[in-house]
Amino acid sequence: MKHSAAIVVLLLGIAGFLNAQPEASVPKMTVKLGALSLIDPVLPSFNLAGEFQISGRWYGQMEAGLILNLEDQVDGLRTGDKSGFRLRPAVRFYYQEQRNRYFLEFLLVYRQVSMDIDGEFWIAPPNELSYNRLVNYSVDSRKLSAFLNVGLFDHSFNERLLVELGMGLGLTGQDNSFSNIPDYGSLRRTSIFSGAFDPDYAINTADIRVTGMLYLNIGYVLF
Repeated sequence: MKHSAAIVVLLLGIAGFLNAQPEASVPKMTVKLGALSLIDPVLPSFNLAGEFQISGRWYGQMEAGLILNLEDQVDGLRTGDKSGFRLRPAVRFYYQEQRNRYFLEFLLVYRQVSMDIDGEFWIAPPNELSYNRLVNYSVDSRKLSAFLNVGLFDHSFNERLLVELGMGLGLTGQDNSFSNIPDYGSLRRTSIFSGAFDPDYAINTADIRVTGMLYLNIGYVLF
């Protein structure tokens, strides 16, 4: 997180110097690729976004992406088939009308995913010997977050290409439902994060948590 903050400070500092350059017309509509979503450590997705001017310095954005179906690990748990999507609608206010400009953003994130997980369970039936067993179970997970972000939109280095960086804090609620869980079984977690998909860990929409966001988008100015 310290490294992420340092990168943000560096980019914002560079933007300050670029502000002295002559300004051209600001973009009215852009398309973007969510670069960090592709390497999300939990659930990577291929996200595309479109940003459009509403009025003056007010802009709207809609981002959507499919969860990548990779046989990989999620929070230290071995996963099989997975399917799902992310939606990220946002409203932005830009502080200035120029090519490299700061913005304040209200962003909603909805994520829905279904997947199979191979987890090692400690099974302890009453009055019987306890034992470990590898179990393939399923989870349907829905997560909703609301963030207040600040960021930098910059295409001063090129007429059409752009890079933007944003970060902020928000509130998140998550609801999971599980199937094929063994009786008297408890998942043996393999990382401190694997509780997000642990049937013994009561995450639901009533459990609101403070979470952070960091994203990097690259894009193209249509007009």
